[in-house]
Amino acid sequence: MKDENLAGMTISDRYHLHQLLGKGGSAHVYLATDTRLQRSVAVKVFQPEGSEKQVFLSHFNREARVLAQLDHRHILPVYDYGEHDDQAYLVMPYMAGGSLRDYLHKHAPLAPEHALSLISQVLDALAYAHDRGLIHRDMKPGNILFKGDGTLMLADFGLAKLLPEADGISLPTDITVTHSVALKGTPDYMAPEQIQGKPGPASDLYAVGIILYEMLTGERPFKAQDVMGMLVQHLQTEPVSPRSLQPTIPPELESVVLRALAKHPEARFKHPNEMLEALHACNLAQSSPPRPHEKGGPLPIPHEENTLAIVTPPTEEPASAPTQISEQTVLAQQTGPEHQVVTPPPISNPGPWPSTPYNIVPQQPSRLERNAKILVIVAVVLLLATIATSAFTIYQARQPLTTTPQTIQSTKQAQSTATSNSTPTSQPTLLPQVVRGTMNCPASGQANAATYPSLSVGSHQRLIYAVNEGTPGNPSAAVIKRRDANDTVKADIIFNTPGAYINEIQVSQDGLWILFVLKLDNQKQLRLLRVDGQIQQTLYCTTGPEDLFGVQWTYDQQRITFMTGSTLKLLEPGSGSIHTLLTLQSGTRYIPATWQDNNHLLLKVPKGGSAPLDLYSLDVRKGENQQESSLKRIASSICSFDPTFDSKRLLISECNTNSGMLAGPSRITVRNLDGSAATTLTSVPVAVTMVRAITAQTLLLLVKDAATPDQNGVWRVNIDGSNLLRLSTDLTGGQTLCEFTQYTWSNLSRDGTFYAIQEHDPNSTNYKMYFGRLDGTDLDYFADISDGTELKMGGWIVF
Repeated sequence: MKDENLAGMTISDRYHLHQLLGKGGSAHVYLATDTRLQRSVAVKVFQPEGSEKQVFLSHFNREARVLAQLDHRHILPVYDYGEHDDQAYLVMPYMAGGSLRDYLHKHAPLAPEHALSLISQVLDALAYAHDRGLIHRDMKPGNILFKGDGTLMLADFGLAKLLPEADGISLPTDITVTHSVALKGTPDYMAPEQIQGKPGPASDLYAVGIILYEMLTGERPFKAQDVMGMLVQHLQTEPVSPRSLQPTIPPELESVVLRALAKHPEARFKHPNEMLEALHACNLAQSSPPRPHEKGGPLPIPHEENTLAIVTPPTEEPASAPTQISEQTVLAQQTGPEHQVVTPPPISNPGPWPSTPYNIVPQQPSRLERNAKILVIVAVVLLLATIATSAFTIYQARQPLTTTPQTIQSTKQAQSTATSNSTPTSQPTLLPQVVRGTMNCPASGQANAATYPSLSVGSHQRLIYAVNEGTPGNPSAAVIKRRDANDTVKADIIFNTPGAYINEIQVSQDGLWILFVLKLDNQKQLRLLRVDGQIQQTLYCTTGPEDLFGVQWTYDQQRITFMTGSTLKLLEPGSGSIHTLLTLQSGTRYIPATWQDNNHLLLKVPKGGSAPLDLYSLDVRKGENQQESSLKRIASSICSFDPTFDSKRLLISECNTNSGMLAGPSRITVRNLDGSAATTLTSVPVAVTMVRAITAQTLLLLVKDAATPDQNGVWRVNIDGSNLLRLSTDLTGGQTLCEFTQYTWSNLSRDGTFYAIQEHDPNSTNYKMYFGRLDGTDLDYFADISDGTELKMGGWIVF
């Protein structure tokens, strides 16, 4: 959209815009004066992009009429709507009393009776909307505003959805959008079924449960470092008892809150009035003034303004869907940082790989223990939510692989001088090596417990990578660098050890720790480094020829597995407990590849040292000293795989070999964890050697085909198979995504904007590393070293 500030303009000869109050998605909100009635109003101006404008405007008038029909004392009314210079607008009251978000930030936790008096008004408004077939889908404190008399108004039905059974309303679609299947809402308040693309009335009540929890305790029930982690919490983690945080909460009130937070919608209240009756049955006293925040600090707001609007291709209309209305309502002046979830833009220029339409049948929820915090996001991706629950068509590709690529021949070599020279002796920013922690190796076979001191971080997207100077057999230095995605000139050195070599490197889910294997003084050491470079810890060591490889860290950071020779070890870093899971007897080389969830480890067995490979699963809950027969084979002769978002299925790429070289065609399927019920997504003419799911709609594919090398490189494609986009051209055959872990942040920046590629020319000693934007622009290398110095990608952080 054109990011145009319209302050000072008068639209439709009536509404004079004074100042911009806030923006998000495709809308800007202004404080304005209605010159005809001489009153202050808030005007929301929608500015869809050019390709989206006509579709948006064709829907706007009828949808605005639906919003204007809402007439309730606790729902913010729509005064007027219209179009001005091809921009649509809504006119609403200006609410000078602030939002519930601001109020909780200052006053939470609230006394139970006061919380009940506020939430009752919200439920009253929802009951009115639900009775008219309208669900809100973005319930959160920021969308609950105070009038001057202290009563509440529910605002921002911009993400609302009309239910098919709505009486008297002929608009069974999303308000202000087209007929798209979309994941919309705010991560901190999003119900599990909403994450899976199936919002309903109970989704609003789930969000009300979180708001009430927040009112009563001063905390949200789920916490995570990033949006992806928050979605995982909603899907798999049970909330902490509110009474454990605030013992003064009556048990019957806690029961109401926890019922509203049930994972399955049928277990929640059926209607807002039912929840309201349950609250009144708690026999609380009448409303009383709020009590001060007992924890001595403001309520954190990490994701409050992170409203998602992730859209799949339209199902009924050929035109592309307009940008979703997904902004934080700012009808009153509000404080706090501006956070926005950056999701990949729609891909243009679709292409012609043959496709096979199919439906994925929704799976029943796992019966694994909830306290296991089952991993629901693996390998790549920032927001995969609908693969196991949405019906979608895969690979309706219409863009040939021979599309003119964006090559990675840099035109900015003069600007990339820091590590982009033929020598690694650049001039990065050097950080002081203040190291605290347990640095000494533990006794043989033992492990040191890890500690996790807190760290305040910034907001820049940064890549962690290793630089090995010298050779593996004769290393001169092992270096870990931290590079800002917006700065291709310099990097911060956060680790530098002479005479050492880094075998593997990865980044934790919370983005605060780097786990790596260091070869030093005839030892292989498993080390932990905080991303500021100030705290370093040695967790485990092997000596002599015994190797240490295949390190994999669970999503919840509670378990680390790795191989030492033919033994599979499991380390619990919090306690330092070390266990032998499996001792291999057959001589087969099993390599831990990733965690399917926090209990199931996936291991790969390369055939002849390269793909195709076989894939196995091991249930670590079965304890120590398992037999090799405990390994469950779930796929054979595949090229690549990645777990789906709900951790119940696998994406599989099957390719062929030709004279020992990888070759097409490749068949990409979705199958159950036991290997059964494989459903073909598509057959493509080239060898897809890496498949990584990175959002609810998007895959990254690494193509490496000996027969058609001109197609080699990284490609991006919608998970429904449409809209193929080439991101890179691999001229050397040496490009790859992260080799050590398959989590989303290994390849994709935490905000979903950037990706990274590493490259090693197999015919030379040249190594390169690249940044690019996921929309296909700005691909350029930031490191280019030709003396044999190795580069290894670890993953993305925010710092």
